[in-house]
Amino acid sequence: MTTDDEQYNYKRFSISDISEKTKARNSDTEFNSTIQALTQERQELMSAIRSLEKTTNPVQEEICKVLQTALLTASLEDKHTAGPEPKSQPKSPTNRG
Repeated sequence: MTTDDEQYNYKRFSISDISEKTKARNSDTEFNSTIQALTQERQELMSAIRSLEKTTNPVQEEICKVLQTALLTASLEDKHTAGPEPKSQPKSPTNRG
C-alpha cells in the first residue's frame, strides 16, 4: 500500500516527464519547420542562379557568382554542423493539367 506522499511524487514525476516530452516534440516540430523553410529558400535561390547563368549582362553574371559562392558556403557550413544525413523523403507527385 502506498502513502499519499508516494502517490503525489509519482503523479508529479509522470506529469513532469510528459511535460518534457511535449517540449521536446514541439522543439522537433519547430526545427523541422525551419529546415523545410530553409530548404525551400535554397531551392528558390538555386532557381534564380540558374536563370542568371543564362544572361549575358556582366552585372548579372557577377551577382550570379556571388550567389553561387554564398550557396556553396552555406552548403559547406550545413555539412560541417549537421549530424548524419537524413534519409531522403519521397517527393510528392505534382498535379499537371
